[in-house]
Amino acid sequence: MAGVDHLSVTKTATQENLKTQKHRESWLAALARRVPERLWRPLLIASDGLLIFLAFLTAYALRYQAQLFIAVDPAFQLPLTSYLPQVALLVLFLLIAYRFSGVYPYQPGRSWIEETWRIATATTAGVIILIAVNLLFRPMLYSRLVFLYTAIFVTLYLGLSRLIIMMARAHLRQYDIGVRRVLLIGAGDVGRMVMRTLAARPDYGWKLIGFLDDNPAKSSTDVGRFKALGPVDNAPEVMAAYNIQSVIICLPWQTHRTIQRLLRE
Repeated sequence: MAGVDHLSVTKTATQENLKTQKHRESWLAALARRVPERLWRPLLIASDGLLIFLAFLTAYALRYQAQLFIAVDPAFQLPLTSYLPQVALLVLFLLIAYRFSGVYPYQPGRSWIEETWRIATATTAGVIILIAVNLLFRPMLYSRLVFLYTAIFVTLYLGLSRLIIMMARAHLRQYDIGVRRVLLIGAGDVGRMVMRTLAARPDYGWKLIGFLDDNPAKSSTDVGRFKALGPVDNAPEVMAAYNIQSVIICLPWQTHRTIQRLLRE
């Protein structure tokens, strides 16, 4: 019987892989596959640093070239090069602020409004610290309006970048890029709640491949698009056949020995 189950699992997994491969990859998906996922976070931080610098350049142009709202006295006209040390400090302060405010690491499933709000609050805190440092050591040298404009444009640029990232991740999920392949063990009430949550929130980046359950009626009956993959003892074979990356165990406490065995496997 185990041999039959193994053949069935392998056949089903092969069919799913063939179905996935039918979708011709877009240029974005092909590019994303060339970049290891472990590099996504450093690349995000580096791109944020570049956007912060771009936001400062925009702010400098508005203040000293366009002279928006308030004209600049020629005596206080400063070249861009004089601000470069301040820009370096600003990038450092903001990246640290993003780390402690929860902007990093990037959390799939967080709404764009929440993500932008975190960026705005952390940016405001970082800019205030930089202004305070300047007032303490060089009270009349740098224009505070430049830093105010910078805070506004940093929020705009990084908020726009997060919107683009969310759209790109939604596109890449069609090709199973940037998602974790998940196996659910236990199809009781809690297990079905997990199914509903993952079905409603694909932006979490978790793809539920199927579920296992020792109840014969549940282990042989699909739940919507989620496949029934047999009893719990099939776990090692299913994990290997479907390249499972994470397992969610929703078994009742009475089966603690089964849970311990699964954790060891």
